[in-house]
Amino acid sequence: MDPFPLNRTPLPKLQLLVLFLVQFAEPLTSSVVLPFVNQFVRDTGVTGGDERKTGYYAGLLTLPSAVMKREMRVQSMVGPEPTAPLLRDDTPSYGSTGASQTDQTKTNIEAPVPFRGLLIPQVLVPLLVYITLAFIDMNTQVLLPLMYSTSISVGGLGFDAYRIGIVLSVFGFVNAFVQLFLLGKLVRLFGPRNLLALAQVSYATTIGLYPALTFLVRRAGRVNGKVWAVVVAQLVSRLATGMGWGE
Repeated sequence: MDPFPLNRTPLPKLQLLVLFLVQFAEPLTSSVVLPFVNQFVRDTGVTGGDERKTGYYAGLLTLPSAVMKREMRVQSMVGPEPTAPLLRDDTPSYGSTGASQTDQTKTNIEAPVPFRGLLIPQVLVPLLVYITLAFIDMNTQVLLPLMYSTSISVGGLGFDAYRIGIVLSVFGFVNAFVQLFLLGKLVRLFGPRNLLALAQVSYATTIGLYPALTFLVRRAGRVNGKVWAVVVAQLVSRLATGMGWGE
């Protein structure tokens, strides 16, 4: 039995398909640079041969795209700014119908909510949760390819850009499938609050697995089966973090 019963209505599948295809460009444009940006920074020589400085410069390069991605997501959540027809008092009306429409439009225009009226828990709490999620997500999104591309001697996995691209591409397709076909069922089954809590825990798990990767790869001196198992566990945890963005 569904613990969160909702009155479900049929969805316009064709229109949603077009929307998904358009939306598909967002993750591509914002993340396509991630497998290559760290190697690019090292090749420029700006780090002076110190790989530990790569994250600073790579972060400067990827920050604008990450911020833009979150801004686009906020706009998609809030929607475009509402507009209303501007009516002048001297607008000509043709008969009683025009006059009644003019009067009705004037009474339907609502006054804008003052800024102080938005400073309420119903607005501030979701906003703070979103800011926290966005901050953590931007960090983990950039930290993952940085960790994978860093040399083993410095604590990374020593992956090249090609291998990082393959890993992130597979993760992207699996993540799209999960969000598209499973997220709705999981929301109805467990509720949005529980999935949001799961996303927060998954972020902690994703970050907490980095020391485990460093320990295992340094002990083995290479990326072996145990390291790959932790990589898979980390990416699975990343799948759960995406559920916190369900709209």
